[in-house]
Amino acid sequence: MNDLFLNAIVIAGTLVVVVFIFMLTKRVRKRQVDLIRSLAQGHGWAFAEIRERLSSGFRLQSEHWTLEALTWSSGHSPEPSQSEVNQRTHLWTEKINGFSGLVLIGPWAGNVPDLGNLGRVMANQIIERYIGVPNANLQNIQTGSSDFQKKYKVFAQGANDVPRILTPDVEHQLLQWKGPLPVIKITSQEMRIELQGKHCKTPSDILAVTRLADGIMSN
Repeated sequence: MNDLFLNAIVIAGTLVVVVFIFMLTKRVRKRQVDLIRSLAQGHGWAFAEIRERLSSGFRLQSEHWTLEALTWSSGHSPEPSQSEVNQRTHLWTEKINGFSGLVLIGPWAGNVPDLGNLGRVMANQIIERYIGVPNANLQNIQTGSSDFQKKYKVFAQGANDVPRILTPDVEHQLLQWKGPLPVIKITSQEMRIELQGKHCKTPSDILAVTRLADGIMSN
């Protein structure tokens, strides 16, 4: 009898903890959504919350760009313990003018070996697989400060576009970046900024992405 009573107490206590965590998580999520909605209203952006079975997040839209931040499960269950959970923040715009070819700016650590034509073929294959641009024929552009070159790599089809993109202000923003470093892709038709592994949930994180986009678009 005592064992049954103790088991009942343990089960009841567990249920109370689970309910408390659920309510706390719900409250934190609501506060985050309210802050983002307020941020959008203050800047004149459209806000839409994304709530689907295996994904959640939000979408912001200005007259210049669209930003989407998502957390999603790649499995058949929304429970993190039962499936892989992914996060991404992604900004894109077609309002980009005056750039002639593809430019990629992304995080980097280490040195690039000089592999000649073989290295260029390998780079093209990687870019086609992950960026979706066949035969990009990109050049490794040495630009920016030594601190910038320790953190980022710049590849471009032509060097002339790079100074217009990597201005002192944009370089400063990238050097001060907190969390996963962004990947920037710019063509004559569009610009994309991606943060893999990060779902931006705070106004400061969101503004870091939008200010970077605005800084590049203003050049």
